[in-house]
Amino acid sequence: TPSTLFNNDGQNSAIGLELNLPLYRGGRTKTAVTQATYQASAAGNQVDLAERQVGAAVRSAFINLTTDRARIKARKNAMKSSELVAKASQASYDLGLRTIVDVLLAQRNAFAAQQDYMNARYDYVINMLRLKQAAGQLDQQALAEINQWLVDD
Repeated sequence: TPSTLFNNDGQNSAIGLELNLPLYRGGRTKTAVTQATYQASAAGNQVDLAERQVGAAVRSAFINLTTDRARIKARKNAMKSSELVAKASQASYDLGLRTIVDVLLAQRNAFAAQQDYMNARYDYVINMLRLKQAAGQLDQQALAEINQWLVDD
């Protein structure tokens, strides 16, 4: 009856239900897997690049070290020769065969040769440190060996 269908006693009742169902979900997972694959590949490429850079640094430092050894030997010989020339110029001046200008030029050349020798030694030490650092061998013992080399010569 219409009177029982609509209750007029002042009370109303309500029931609700909410449901969320994703309609498409497979793309998110596939995209996440693809992204992770690309990130892993990029990380692998970065590792390869770092390995190549370390290898290049080691090769470069080794080549520089080899060159520096030859330069040290040549500069040492030049230094000894220029010192002999300076002594000979001084002796010639003492005998009246040379001027003071000749003696001063010979001394200047001897000091320049000595400075070149010291610069070659410095370059050798720096390149030795670079090589040991790039090879992962720069430690207290390596520094002690380099220090001993500097003291001995």
